[in-house]
This record gives sequence, C-alpha cells and structure tokens, in this order.
Amino acid sequence: MKNFKNSISAILAISLLSGVVACTSTNSLLGRQQNTNNIYQQNVGISSVVKSSSIIDVINSKAKISENKGFLVLTASNGVIEEKLSKIPVSIGFSSNVSKNSSSGETKELNVSDTNRFVLPERSLSSISYNEKLLAVKKAVSQRRVKASTKVVTNAILQEGAERKFNVSYDLGEKEKLIEKVAVLKKVTKSAYFWVGKDELKNIDTTMFDKTTDFWEKTAFPTVTQKFAPAPMPPHDVDGDARINIYIDKLSATDGLYGYFSPIDVIPDEQGSNKADMIYINSWMLKQGKANFQAIASTLIHEFQHLTNFNTRVIQRALQNKEPFWGDRWLNEGLSTYSEQVGGFGLPKDDIFFASYLKSFFENTPSTLIITEDPELNYGAVYLFVIYLVEQYGDDVIKKLIQSETDGIKAVEKITGKPFKTVYSDWATALLLSGSGINPKYDFKSVNLHKTYGKIVLDGPKPIDTIKLEKVPTSANIKLPNWSVSYVGYETKLTDPLTFNMPSKNVVGKVVGTK
Repeated sequence: MKNFKNSISAILAISLLSGVVACTSTNSLLGRQQNTNNIYQQNVGISSVVKSSSIIDVINSKAKISENKGFLVLTASNGVIEEKLSKIPVSIGFSSNVSKNSSSGETKELNVSDTNRFVLPERSLSSISYNEKLLAVKKAVSQRRVKASTKVVTNAILQEGAERKFNVSYDLGEKEKLIEKVAVLKKVTKSAYFWVGKDELKNIDTTMFDKTTDFWEKTAFPTVTQKFAPAPMPPHDVDGDARINIYIDKLSATDGLYGYFSPIDVIPDEQGSNKADMIYINSWMLKQGKANFQAIASTLIHEFQHLTNFNTRVIQRALQNKEPFWGDRWLNEGLSTYSEQVGGFGLPKDDIFFASYLKSFFENTPSTLIITEDPELNYGAVYLFVIYLVEQYGDDVIKKLIQSETDGIKAVEKITGKPFKTVYSDWATALLLSGSGINPKYDFKSVNLHKTYGKIVLDGPKPIDTIKLEKVPTSANIKLPNWSVSYVGYETKLTDPLTFNMPSKNVVGKVVGTK
C-alpha cells in the first residue's frame, strides 16, 4: 500500500498492498492495489479549518440550535455489520415554538449519490480466495485439526543457501493459480527466514535487500510484537521454527500486488498449505532499478500485523478451545494500516498513498463504508478510526483491541467505556473539526487533514448539501448508507429559537454551530 515519491508517474501507477486478512475482498487474498486516477484536485487551495462555536448532541431525537450556521453530523448504524451498502431512511426537521413561523413550511430531498463512489481496485485472487481459505480454517477448527507444532525446537537453524518448495498464489489479473516454486534461503536473522524465489535471485538489489532485513529486525518485528500482538513462536506456532518465514518472489503478472498473508498456511493438512508461519512479498519492490524501500518496508509491517492478529484472534483461541473471532475486517485493516505509521510511514511522513485513500474518503464520505466486511473498504477511513482511538484512549488500546475477549465493536465499547455509537459519532465530528484546536476530543494530533500532499489536496470531509432555512417547519428526507458518515450544512436568518428533530434510533447526530 505504498506510494512512490520518486516521480509523479510512479505515483499515478501506485497500487495498494494488502494481506489476506488485510486489504482484500472477502473473496480474495489480502493484497492491495490502488489506482489514484481522478483523485487529484488541480489549482485548489486549502480552505479554512471549520471553527466550531458549539457542539450539541442530539438526545432523544432533539437538539436546540444555538447558531444560525453550522453542520449536522450524522452517523448511521443499525447494529448489523454488512458487506454491501444498505440504506436507512431518515427524516430530519427544523421547527420553532413561535407559532407565527409554523403555519407553512417546505420539504427537501437530500440525495446520497453512489455514482461518484471512488472504488479502489482490489487485489482479487479469485480462484483461491481468502473467503475459501477462511472457510477451510473454520472447518479445520471445528474438526480440531488446528494444532501447535510438535516439532522439537533445537538450537540448529537452517543455513543460508538452503532450498525448499513453496505453494504460491500467483495473480494473473482476472484469475490466479496455485503454483509450486523453489526458493533459496538468502538471509537468516534472529526472528526470520528470508526466502527468495530461485528465479528471482539475480534480479534482487542486494543493498536494498540488506536494508529491508535490517528494517525487519530493528523496526517491523519489535514494533508489531511489542505494540500489537506476539509473534507465533514455539510452542504456540505452526512449524516450530522460532522464525517467521518471509517469502519474496514474483507474485503477480503486474506490479500492482505488494504482498499478502494467507491463513491456509497454518493448517498443515490442507492442500496448498506451506505449513509455516509466513507472509508473502512481491519481489518487484526489491528489483534492481525500481527498488522502493518505503513500499517494501511498510508492506512487511502491514502484513506482519495481519499474521499476528490472525494468530491471536483465531489460532491461539482455537488452541485454547475458545471461539475464534472471524470477522472485524474493518478493524484489522485499520490496525495494519496504522502499524505502518508506527513503523515510520503514514500521513505524518507525507505518504501520498495514505493521502490518496483519504482523498477518496473525503470526496465520497456518505457512500463510504466504515464498519464493514465489504471488499471496497477504505483504508484511509479505518486508519483514521484507529488513530482516533489511540489518541483519545492511549497507546495500549491497540493491544487491548487485539487481545480482547469480544469482537471489534464490543471491544471498543469495553475499552472506551462508551456505547460504540457515541465513539463513532465523536470520531465523525473530529473529522470535521480537526485542526481547529477548540476541543481535543474533536481533533487529530498526529495527522493533518488540511494539507496538500504532492498533488493530492486534503481539506476534510465535504457536506452532502446545505439547507437554507427560510421558513419553518422545514424538513429533509435522506437515505443514509448503514455505517456511513454524512455532513449536512444549514444556514438561517430566522431569529426565532429553532429545534432540530431526527426521530431515528439508527442514526446518531450532532449539531455543530460555526462562527
């Protein structure tokens, strides 16, 4: 999921990486690719940050409007996490207790368009899909075939130059196939075996390879294991190697794929399993002439988070005869994307890859799924959600989420001590007000949402429409996608006290008055 800062043409060709539990669709291995066409704004300046003079929660469907101008922050959540967009009909209204203004009114229709939805291309490995692999793991768990390695761990380790065969999912664009490849053990570090496809050895940039293995040992491995989840190591691993196997080879017909993690490898008796704790990295990022350190380093840490997350949330729970947590893809992707920032990349480092996702999110906020298992999940949105949790509730929130005895939404509620809808609404309000410095509760400290990154202009989320209140009562009908965020502006010159009404149990709202 990296960006190329070397040239604009490379940036235009950037692709998102993902891991099997990372950034794929539910019917694909987690690998990601991104097309940044149509996300640039030319000659557009940054507007002023939204300054709030009042923030009022909509309680029992009502709120008193204290400012004549502002925004409605609407977060839709009917409690069911779905893979596709489902609409919640909502009627919102403005009224007054002053009878002279209540004799006539008007109704407006607000539309949330799906046509402009910016869909980031997924890395589809169709024939050997993540969904199929996950089903295989579920079946293995139900049949109690998930077992820790019985291999006796000794001080003996494999020697550099050793060879072994791996089953590799190779992406052909429209489909993928499982092929057997021979790899050479190019490097042994304290915590990893670095395997390179035998046919690719001659193409690897040695200097970049050494820099990558150094990053793994000094940053990726300690960062993930200390701040996220422990690595699968004896006696709680699959292969008893006491090292993570990192397989580097050509994984796709194009350079779009960055890497992936496949859950099938932890089931020794499944066809196609490599019977190893491992992640896969596409070798184009290490090739002479096009080597990209940011791409390879951030891919390593992103996919490793997926591996440790799956090990903690599924495998170790299964080994302890506990019910594994199979879902929470939105949170898992948010954690992996945030791990890149912890590892030294991300938006604070002017990462255009991150900025492009946020650009697509801000331009299409109402039609972007947040809490979802959908393959079109936006990395930028879930990345910001995890950042918000960390900044508001402390660094240890990451470990608590992964090690929680509940699923994602319930885990967030337990950690924050608040209903999830409240946290969700606060986060959505922070997206609107970040940078104002008015209230730390509605601000992002580590990322700037109003800045130009390369040619990508970020300027916060955009409102669906602005309601001109020229008379009351005025009402508006809108269908909000479930687990979405929407902003509606309002303006009025009326001097009478106004009340905002929103009788919907599935939508949480805030009225943000502005100066």
